[in-house]
Amino acid sequence: INGSTARAGTEPAVADEVRREQVRLLHAQLPLGVASLLVAAIVTAALFWHAADPAFAAGWLTLVAAVGLAHLVAWGRRRKLGAAAEPRPDLAWFTVGAALAGCVFGLAPVVFTSGGSFDSLAMLLTIVAMLGVAGVATFGADLRVYLAFLLPLTLPATVRMLFEAHPAAPSMGALRLGFIAVLVVAAFQLRG
Repeated sequence: INGSTARAGTEPAVADEVRREQVRLLHAQLPLGVASLLVAAIVTAALFWHAADPAFAAGWLTLVAAVGLAHLVAWGRRRKLGAAAEPRPDLAWFTVGAALAGCVFGLAPVVFTSGGSFDSLAMLLTIVAMLGVAGVATFGADLRVYLAFLLPLTLPATVRMLFEAHPAAPSMGALRLGFIAVLVVAAFQLRG
């Protein structure tokens, strides 16, 4: 009984230590993740500027930059606090930030291809897929954070692809669903 009681007392401590390590790893990868998001946003805006109202495109780009900046502000605060920072709120805010980044960038197919061609949509989906892969490295320390980023980033455009009129669109949409599944499995593998 004493052994199980001692073990039960250490389980919350171990869980807290795991959370601290997850938050540390997430913050260690954050600058690279923000840089990837911003570079992808700038490239996307440059490639598709002609396909959107410039004010709308500039607003989207500003929103992406604001989300990235908010992440970096939280990263700076965390660096100041160091080991004294409580991991639970950091993990929650990190999840919210990852979801916002995924949602904002997930709007790109709407902003830049609403009247565009199938080729434009396919190119944009390639950029989104590359961000999904980069997200494994950035958010892979916590599966919930990664899924909060990946799903709003990829699913809206994928669903849109399934309903495009182009003959190849449904097949490409199905392939994208498979690709998303592979990314989710990869994130599960990193966790275990």
